[in-house]
Amino acid sequence: MHQWVWPAYIAVLLGALLFALFLIPILVLQYRRFGGFSFSRFLVAAAASIYAVALVSYTLLPLPDPDTLNCAASHTLLQLQPGASLDDIAQVVREQGRRAALTNPVILQVVFNVLLFIPFGVIMRRFFERSIITTTLLGFLLSVGIETTQYTGLWWIYDCAYRVADVDDVITNTTGALIGALCAPLLLAFIPRKGRLERNRLVAKPVTKRRRLLAIAIDYFVYLVVSTGLVATATITGLMVHGDEYQLSTTATWALCAVVFLTTSLLPALYGSGASWGQRAVWLRGQWQVAEGSARHRLLALTRMFVGFGGYVLLDLTSTYGSGEWAEIPGTALTVFVLISAVFVLFTPSARGLSFRLTSGKVVDARADNDAPGT
Repeated sequence: MHQWVWPAYIAVLLGALLFALFLIPILVLQYRRFGGFSFSRFLVAAAASIYAVALVSYTLLPLPDPDTLNCAASHTLLQLQPGASLDDIAQVVREQGRRAALTNPVILQVVFNVLLFIPFGVIMRRFFERSIITTTLLGFLLSVGIETTQYTGLWWIYDCAYRVADVDDVITNTTGALIGALCAPLLLAFIPRKGRLERNRLVAKPVTKRRRLLAIAIDYFVYLVVSTGLVATATITGLMVHGDEYQLSTTATWALCAVVFLTTSLLPALYGSGASWGQRAVWLRGQWQVAEGSARHRLLALTRMFVGFGGYVLLDLTSTYGSGEWAEIPGTALTVFVLISAVFVLFTPSARGLSFRLTSGKVVDARADNDAPGT
């Protein structure tokens, strides 16, 4: 049983990591599509991440040492006779009896191939709301893709196949997907339908600390992705052009920092309500006692940005890429800034945050002027 247990550990560990990497995009998608957070759909998304890794670990791992492959006998790793596994089961039953055969790997392998694709059918049918026919067809195509990957040695990364590509695996996998699709309405009955959630998408909801913190987390995620992506792209391009000795110049570094600040902080402050990308993602915006879009509104939004997340970005970029004894000052200021901001968000009833208090503004739901349900 060890050969079937260790991939489960890999699935849980790497699946959790995969879900963590896509956590922010998943939450943003929920808020933008459904107007709020759905805990049940969130749990199924986490389970789907673990299941996706489980499919890979059970069907493609472990990867062998290329020197141990016997490519001369690789033709024996292709089984194209439908029902051959049933003949093997019948032979095991004749030799060992029905009761003993239940624990035989030949039978367990067939059962496991069915069970492995039942979650696929459940998730596609109920979470993604695909029809039974579409779900079954997708299960078939996925299984064919897996068997082809096995037979081609990870699409010719290996010189030959390292696992058996079996047509019966396609049949049993597809059967599992069909069973999952049929059972999905019962197994995932607790998940609300997408249509019902979308109908309330534009209904304003209370501004909570959880939404404020999520907006901050999204802002930081956007900043991290943009800054890391730009620096990595510029560095890789420079290495390709100039060779291994290339390093980003000071001018190029600060030019990239300017682009990062422009895209993550300045542009959203100048556009529309002046809300940050994270605030927009969770339907939040700042409100002041001035007309939105006026010159004074723009000034207040810019001020809020500089004493809020935009200030964090400037301090972080300066402390990261600055040099000399003055580089320590932004780092110290950054720590103080984060601590004070966290106190204002976490421990004040209104969760206005430092930037909104300093500019005499408040945080409201962006849909507050549209209380009628709609999509």
